[in-house]
Amino acid sequence: MDALISFFKKSKLFHDFTGEELQLLLPLAKRAVYDQGAYIVREEEKGDELFLIQSGSVEILKRDEEHQTEFHLGLLHENDSFGEMAVLGKQVRMASAKAVEKTEIVILHLKDLHLLANQSPVFSKLLINLAKKSVKHLERANQAVVKSLKEEMRLTRSHDQMAQFIIYLFIYLTAFVYALKFFEEYGSASTLSQVVISLFIISFGLTGVVTIKHGGYPPEFYGLTMKNWQRNALEAILLTIPILILMIGMKFMLIHTVPAFSKLKVLQFGTQPHSVMHNAFEHLFGKPERQIHFTLILVVYILLVPVQEFIARGCLQSSLRNFFSSSHRAFWSIFTSNLLFGLFHGLKSFTFALAAFILGLFWGWLYERQKTIIGPIVSHMLVGIWAFAFLNFQSILIY
Repeated sequence: MDALISFFKKSKLFHDFTGEELQLLLPLAKRAVYDQGAYIVREEEKGDELFLIQSGSVEILKRDEEHQTEFHLGLLHENDSFGEMAVLGKQVRMASAKAVEKTEIVILHLKDLHLLANQSPVFSKLLINLAKKSVKHLERANQAVVKSLKEEMRLTRSHDQMAQFIIYLFIYLTAFVYALKFFEEYGSASTLSQVVISLFIISFGLTGVVTIKHGGYPPEFYGLTMKNWQRNALEAILLTIPILILMIGMKFMLIHTVPAFSKLKVLQFGTQPHSVMHNAFEHLFGKPERQIHFTLILVVYILLVPVQEFIARGCLQSSLRNFFSSSHRAFWSIFTSNLLFGLFHGLKSFTFALAAFILGLFWGWLYERQKTIIGPIVSHMLVGIWAFAFLNFQSILIY
């Protein structure tokens, strides 16, 4: 009895009850124990019981008839109560309650409480406390509804924006492929082809700017922020150095294991015209008639890196991260955006696409970590300069 009195005093429903009033409740209280997974009440059942959790926890569930499943509404713990609506007049359960673990419940029946109505103010005080608790429940429910509506609006806006990006992506990808095939088919000047490809990338970037301008999200959402840019740039450099070292090891290994690469040097600035792979740069970037041509194309490539990162990370990855709703949405946004990133590079060669995809995963992770495109831009530039200007990786990537 003393333990039950102590329990009642801890409950918010009886905190203002006197000792004599609590004594009147003792004969009415019934105790029940429910094992883990057992339903205490089910939705749409009739009942007049008020349930008080003495120990354990209870999950409140709402059934969705359309999908034949139950949705989690909340989790109640020791000293919480449920079933108030039955006492306040509605005797059909509006939700189900299930024991999450072994749970002890104290049960009060409405018909028993009614017997006290003419004897003491116990029942009236209980109704007042239940009404106050119901008001708080309604406030929390309203907040949950507002939050749900905001989330639904966010998802709708995100889906609309993602649909725009996908449409633009297909348009630009189609035009990009046709342009490449045109220059390959008719052997047009390599300089002109590079100009056209560069214009495609820039125009896609401008399309992204226009789209996000009307998307309703701040620039920071797309990684367009200079906050902590020095720290992020330094971190990107430090994290990229192991990749640069690994690239040297890969080049060395390929030279000594693949006969086609045996005449290549580990370090080589620009093209290597006397190598069996002398057409590598021509295959990837067009025929360089002079070394200055190579340098010019390399400079243009580096200058386009911020645009590429803005498209791949700022636009696509950010939109996809907002589009997905699972707990692993960061992973899926990185993975799917880099499938597209690799696809564009795959128009040159499979190896180029694979390298772009793997490096893109790293840059995507870096973007997710820093929430800015500064780090990925710095890392991308370092890798590009190192790969094409000093390691002559274009001799390998055409395979």
